Amino acid sequence: MSYPGVSSPLNYQPYPFAGSAYPLPGAPTDQDLMDRQVPPLGGSYNGEGTPQVPLSEREQAEHDLAELEGSYSGWVGGTASARYRSGVAGYDRLTDFETSLEASFTAANSVRFTVVPKAVFLNSGVLNVGNYTGIVGSPVIGTYNTAIAASNPNQQYANGIGGELQVATRNFAAAVGYTPYEFLVNHITGRALFRPNNHFTLFFNRDAVNETQLSYAGLYDPGTASSVYSGNIWGGVVQTVGGVRFDAGNERAGFYLTADGGELTGVHVLDNTKFEASVGAYFLAHTFPGYGRLNVGASVFGEHFSNEELQLSYGLGGYFSPQDFLVASVPVTFVGRYKSNFHYTIAGAVGVQTFQEDSQLYFPLDRALESSFQSVLNCSITQLANHSCGVYLANSNTGGNYSINTEGAYRIADHWYAGGYLSANNTNNYNTVTAGFFVRYLFRPQVGTDDYPTGLFPVEGFRPLRVP
Repeated sequence: MSYPGVSSPLNYQPYPFAGSAYPLPGAPTDQDLMDRQVPPLGGSYNGEGTPQVPLSEREQAEHDLAELEGSYSGWVGGTASARYRSGVAGYDRLTDFETSLEASFTAANSVRFTVVPKAVFLNSGVLNVGNYTGIVGSPVIGTYNTAIAASNPNQQYANGIGGELQVATRNFAAAVGYTPYEFLVNHITGRALFRPNNHFTLFFNRDAVNETQLSYAGLYDPGTASSVYSGNIWGGVVQTVGGVRFDAGNERAGFYLTADGGELTGVHVLDNTKFEASVGAYFLAHTFPGYGRLNVGASVFGEHFSNEELQLSYGLGGYFSPQDFLVASVPVTFVGRYKSNFHYTIAGAVGVQTFQEDSQLYFPLDRALESSFQSVLNCSITQLANHSCGVYLANSNTGGNYSINTEGAYRIADHWYAGGYLSANNTNNYNTVTAGFFVRYLFRPQVGTDDYPTGLFPVEGFRPLRVP
C-alpha cells in the first residue's frame, strides 16, 4: 500500500524476526563437488525426497546472530532513473534524468546515517508557436505570448547536483538537503517521521514540486529577455507539508487514514495552500507457498488547493493544483520471489478520478501586465465582468485512473544486490512514466533466507535502519 505525500513508513520492514527456521540448501550435484575438488557421489541425485537436516541449537544461534549482524550492515551504491511527463513540448512536458550515489552506515546497530548526492538533468523541449495543440486558451510562457509571437522561445535546460543527509532509528527519521545548486531557484529541503506507537505516524516534508521545469528549477521569462539579459526568473516551487497517519491491522488485513496540509511558495509565484486526506483498506487474498502472496484493497484520496496554478505564465507555478480532486481505486499487489535470491513486487490499481479547476488570471501578481494583456486580446467590458477573457477558464474532468509499480532485486553474491523498477500513472491530468535501476554493495555478508533480505532498497525516501 502506498499513500501520497509520505515516504515509506518506518514500520514497514519486510523481514522476519531473527530465529526463524533456516532452510538448508539441497544436496550438491556432481558438478558442485567437482568444482570443490571433492569426489562425485556414488549414485545419481535428483534432489527429491531427501529430508532437510535441522540445525543444532548452536548452529541455529550462530545463524541467527549472523542474520542479525548482517541486517545492520552499511552499504554503498548508485541509482539511475529516467522520468517522462506527458504534455506539450516546450511547455509542460518534462524529461528528467537523475543519477544518485549513496553511502550508508549504522552506529551501535541503532542509528543509520545515509548521505545521498544526486545529479539532475531536466529538458522540456521547444515550443512550436505554430502548433501548440493541447493547450487551452492563449499559451503564455512568462510574459511571452506565443499567440502573437513571431518566433519560438529559446529552449531552456536545467541541471545540477543536490542531495540530502539522513538519520534514521526504529521509530524516528529526519533528513536535510538542498535542491540542485545550478537550478535558477534553490531551496533547503527537509523531512521527518516520528512513530510514537504502532498505530500513529507523524510526518513533515519540505521538498521541491518536480512536475514541470518551471515548478522544479525555475525559468527565465522569455518575454523580458534581450541580447544582454536572460530575463526575469520565476518558479522553483517548494511545498512545506505536515500531517499524520493512522494504521491498524496486520499482514492479513488492515486499514489506514492520512491527513496533511501545508503551503507552496516560489520566486514570484502566487502563494498556495493545500489539504489532502486518504483512507484505505487491504486484505491478504491468497498465499502461494514458495512463490508469494496477493493483497487486494480499496482506497480513496482527496485533495484541495486554494489557487489554480497549472499554467506557466509569470506569477503561476506550473503544477497541478485543482480546487477539488478525488480518486477512488482498487489496488492489487503481489509480493513474490523466485527461490532465495530474486524478490519482486508487482502493484497496480484501477479506478476513477475527477477534478475541478477554477479560473485564474494570467498574471495574478502583476495587475499592470494583466490589464495590458487583456487589451491585446481586445477583451470587452462584458467579457471582463464575466471573467471570460484574459483569464484561464475553469475546467472539470472525470475519467479513469490507473497506476502500476513494479520492482525487483537480485542477490548476486553475499555482498551484492542489483535491481530495477518501473512505474506509470495518470493520477493528475497527465501521464508519468519512471524507470531505473540500482546496485548496492553491503559491507557485511547477508545470510539469505526465502523471505529476508529482499534487496529491494528504497531509491526515494528514508533508508530503513535494517537492510530491506
